Amino acid sequence: MQDLMGEMTLKRNLLNLALDQAKKRGVELAQKECAYKRANANFLLEQKTKGTAITLIRELALGDKLVSQLRLERDIAVVMYDSAKEATLSYKLELRLIEAQIEREWNSGGRE
Repeated sequence: MQDLMGEMTLKRNLLNLALDQAKKRGVELAQKECAYKRANANFLLEQKTKGTAITLIRELALGDKLVSQLRLERDIAVVMYDSAKEATLSYKLELRLIEAQIEREWNSGGRE
């Protein structure tokens, strides 16, 4: 039982770290999204002002050095944020499993 309590404490600490990471990565994702959308909008406006055909502008934006780099950084931030959210879900599940095991041992009177 003592081992399970120690494991539960460890998982709670890991869950708290994962929650902190999710928050930090969520903010970073929002900043990357903002930077990407601004650069993309500036590129689109610049191309429209130059008279570039509207049907080509979006395709050109995907190949623009700055816009594509910011899009990549945004996409990486999405993956990092999603992985932090998954970690929190995983730790929550592990905690529930440990709690269930403690409950079983408690109800069996330590006979397991």
